[in-house]
Amino acid sequence: MHFFIDPANLTTQLAGDAYGPLYADPENIYRTTSRFDLTTEAKAFACRSGMMLVQQSTDDNSLVNLIIRPDNNLEVPVDVEYYVYRGVRKDSLISENGSCTIQIYNAATSNDLISRMRQDSLIDDFSCSQIGYDNSLLDTDLIDDFFSYKNLQISPVWVKEGEWIGTFGTSHKIGFEIVLKSNFNSFDLGFLRAAYNQINVTNLNGFEQRLKREEILKFIDPAALYGMYFNEGVKYYDINVSNNTQTTSTNASNNKFLYTKLIEKFYSKNKIYVDIRSEKGYSYNFYQNYKVSGTDSNNIQIRTQSGNSPFNAQEYQTNQWPILILTATHTSGNQNSLKLSLRIGDNINPILYTKTNLSKDKGNSNNGVTSRYFKTADLIDNGNSPDHTTWTNVFRILFPNTQSGTSRAYISNYVRLHYYRAKHNSNNVNDSVLENIHYYDSAFCSIDIPQFSLTDNLDVGSVESANPRYVREPMHYDANHPNYDANYNLEGTGNFELNMINGAYWGDGRVLMYARIEYENTAKVSGKEYLNTYEQQLSSFIQNPSYRIISERLKFICREYDITGNINNTKMPSINFFRSNDLADSGKNHKENCMLLGLTIDEMISIKADTQLSDNHQRFIHLEPITGNPQQDNNANGYFAYTVRLQGFDDNQNSNIITPQHNDNDIIVYSRDNQFFSSYAFSEDEDITALQDGTALDNRIEFRVYHDGIIKITDNVDFAIALAYNQERVYYVYYNTQNNTSEIQGLAEGEANAVNGLELVMANEMDKQSGILGAVPNGFVQFINYANENVPGVDATRSYENNSGDIVTEGNYNIRRYNNQGKKSFMVRVVTESITATNGNVTNYFRDTAIGFDLKFQGTLRLYASPPLAGAVLGALIRANQNVISEGFAYIKGSCYPSSQHVNGQAFDSNYTFVPVDDQNFINALNFFGFGFHYIGDEPYHYNNLNDLPNTTPDIWWNLHDGHLHSQNVVLNDGNKVL
Repeated sequence: MHFFIDPANLTTQLAGDAYGPLYADPENIYRTTSRFDLTTEAKAFACRSGMMLVQQSTDDNSLVNLIIRPDNNLEVPVDVEYYVYRGVRKDSLISENGSCTIQIYNAATSNDLISRMRQDSLIDDFSCSQIGYDNSLLDTDLIDDFFSYKNLQISPVWVKEGEWIGTFGTSHKIGFEIVLKSNFNSFDLGFLRAAYNQINVTNLNGFEQRLKREEILKFIDPAALYGMYFNEGVKYYDINVSNNTQTTSTNASNNKFLYTKLIEKFYSKNKIYVDIRSEKGYSYNFYQNYKVSGTDSNNIQIRTQSGNSPFNAQEYQTNQWPILILTATHTSGNQNSLKLSLRIGDNINPILYTKTNLSKDKGNSNNGVTSRYFKTADLIDNGNSPDHTTWTNVFRILFPNTQSGTSRAYISNYVRLHYYRAKHNSNNVNDSVLENIHYYDSAFCSIDIPQFSLTDNLDVGSVESANPRYVREPMHYDANHPNYDANYNLEGTGNFELNMINGAYWGDGRVLMYARIEYENTAKVSGKEYLNTYEQQLSSFIQNPSYRIISERLKFICREYDITGNINNTKMPSINFFRSNDLADSGKNHKENCMLLGLTIDEMISIKADTQLSDNHQRFIHLEPITGNPQQDNNANGYFAYTVRLQGFDDNQNSNIITPQHNDNDIIVYSRDNQFFSSYAFSEDEDITALQDGTALDNRIEFRVYHDGIIKITDNVDFAIALAYNQERVYYVYYNTQNNTSEIQGLAEGEANAVNGLELVMANEMDKQSGILGAVPNGFVQFINYANENVPGVDATRSYENNSGDIVTEGNYNIRRYNNQGKKSFMVRVVTESITATNGNVTNYFRDTAIGFDLKFQGTLRLYASPPLAGAVLGALIRANQNVISEGFAYIKGSCYPSSQHVNGQAFDSNYTFVPVDDQNFINALNFFGFGFHYIGDEPYHYNNLNDLPNTTPDIWWNLHDGHLHSQNVVLNDGNKVL
């Protein structure tokens, strides 16, 4: 980041020229241009690299104004759309001797931009249009159209950060302005040509005035933006040193100190800006739903001083503008604290999100917060507080100060906070709150972002929302669970909450709206992950370069369905993989991390043209499930269907949801995974996923286990949805060195007379931090007596379950509890061949001599493995080619007595043969197929023969693994394979 001007020639700013509420009329006019009266001409420098336009200033014919759109985002947590320079001498860039041309090069006087352009042998057109100058263009022409090359009458010119791009004069005030990315931006040449910009609400009232005041959120005080670079440093020009480019310091005793070197000249040098947003990007109390009472409009508590001085309760505003502008001094230290508490009101489960790089905590230094979230539990005690009507707990943000003396003021800075709802309040009688119960209510961007303009189905473009969206899906409690709430139905794909970036791509007659992970709430993830799969892309959008950014992360599968009422079979693409492990703190490719909505451009034009909602508030796609989900097609294949609706506000400023029409019909979207929703017309020309010979891929879920250690799944559809389809089978296919296949049969639940197969089942997800109990607690009811299964040596005796789905198991060693995490987990039951001895004892085998594996379960009924782990065990059994005795995985409902690590089949026990070559062979085979950890015993045999193998760790604490190997942490190997 570079300072916009030579700081040596920048004069001290007058109060009337400052950014913010106008000194002379602070409640009606907000100045967004920071202005100065120079006494000496000063060089203007490009703050960032990017494309620049030059336009005539209306202030005087001798002046021009410049605008730079930066190439990339800043190192600080705001996104800048434009930097605007007002009052630059025209003759420092342009010559108007006869014709308008780029200024002639002069070694003594030319700036860096002119020197570079005039001496670049590749440039042969020096007309003014080559730097974006044409005085004949209309004031109403949109600036973005020139930068996006929709308007080709002039050409932006590239400038480099720190490049001298012109000279500010002294005859008129100069101005500098920073425009933030916003969903409401639509600036024209009239804005750029003006001497300054301000927002005026004089003579406006009510909702119209509230909307106008929101426009200040498109801008930031330059002093505050530079203050945000306190730790990163700002580059600036210094003529008095050999290296003219210097960088600011954080130390007040250094003559490069950021405050004294650059910021002190601004009138707003000691002001901090606190910008709090509601869910859709409007200001904190735009909807007027946060207040103490009908007669008390206070909705925020503030303490700017250290110690225990009283909080100041006030309205969230400064001179009626929707932002807090604060000043304060502290007597010591290098940071000044700001303590805040927000109104809860109808936000029964608040959560606060910020990308600030400032230090923050829960009120004191002993409770630092490194996450971007102040979570619900941080804001309202334990997250289940019965009082949802008053104030959140206090939180604190620390800002750098001037560091000198006993009156240390803030250094100008800016912080943005997003005050989200972690749960929709179904009892809210306030019509100002938009519905947001399920993830498909809130995932996609506004259809009214100005750049989201579609004129016809030949358009190609993209847009990304400036507002991160908090997307969530409530916990799906069963009806008998004590926390069951009838206002939240059981649809969806699992409990999760996360921040998502959303936007849209369009081209080839289609629109693809997207939401992708920005930041993960690690305490609220579904736990459902995409597994390795095969390459396949959408057939459209290749022409759109912006789409490639997300397409590099995506793989798809497309199947077709016979749905009554549609002319031909309906094609449904679904997300088969989304790589997001590098974006998520968990490092996981969770399925909720990407969502897509596909419509045709004609359908979107019809939606945007609907007039049932007011155009004073942005409108959002809202998907409404069609009764009967999941549906079934004429071949009994399951799918989901939704009506596309539109959510916003009516002319009376009440929230409303309406149904737009296309060709006089509702717009229906279909989904096979509840992550990718698409209309019939959108998917009509998609390619059905096929094998190499062109035949369609079988409509089933296969784990393909390859001889070289790679395991892939053909269809990453959520197992919960697969079960909802009544297609409970999952297939495991082994590929040998000649690519010949052998299949382990996939079984339906309870299939009669089936043996040596794998059956897909669903259970509650259990935690690994289970506890040891003295007795079975009240409220638990027995659901199994393991002795009745006639398998000798089983450690567990009885298991019990309560209404919350928690499990307690009695056994030979103790009583252990397993707590239900409120999510569903999927396992494959190993359907065994049972041999009953004459004494009635049962031994279970899983074997196939043709394929080459033989697994005997001894002293266990833990026959349930996670699907990936089952694939890895199967591959290892075939590779090792030896008989293996196992103590199993997990029990039917995900518990795993006496272990805590086997929950939901996430680990595998196998007995040692105590033949070194055989035990080594099997451990190596397990490693080969992705196992990452093994507990081995603590005896000489294990140290002498197994300890040097990869991923092995002796059990020196519990001595539980002298007789068997414990294996876990499966990460399936990926590689280049074709369907």
